[in-house]
Amino acid sequence: MVEPFVYARSETWLLSQGNSSRRTLEIDGTEGTVVRGGQRTAMEAGAVAHERQQFAIYGLMRLVPLLDSGVVLDVETPPAAAPVNVRYALMARHADAPETLLMFDADYRLAAADNVVVNPETGKPPIPQRFLFEGVIEGGGLRWPRTLRILQNGQPYFDLTLDSFMPRSARR
Repeated sequence: MVEPFVYARSETWLLSQGNSSRRTLEIDGTEGTVVRGGQRTAMEAGAVAHERQQFAIYGLMRLVPLLDSGVVLDVETPPAAAPVNVRYALMARHADAPETLLMFDADYRLAAADNVVVNPETGKPPIPQRFLFEGVIEGGGLRWPRTLRILQNGQPYFDLTLDSFMPRSARR
């Protein structure tokens, strides 16, 4: 569940270990907690900053926040290393997200995004990452990418494939 730039809650687990490896991560403003095996632990500031920047992509993907005052947009040439289906690029500078290059295909659908996020480990260099978006899923009148992949430092980091999608107006 994501309320862009404000709140995020995710439950993840390793496929090989099933429910026993479940982890719940919750970011609320500048605070963050992790729950594993029923044990709730506060996150360190660097980890919260990293996760806030990671979850900010969901707000940028909506595109609507790009119309907010204070957001700076610049039309860019797609980078040489952009995915082959990318035709257009837009640099987005939003106060609640890392500077992000949004890349679109010939049909103006979001295909990829590049940004750099803070490293959750103190003293380590920032992490360049690429998001790849594939497929389409619909819910509540919205279209959303079915698959989201993240590469960090060019290496696979995260894969998410949605089985269902239902936007809500606010947390319940």
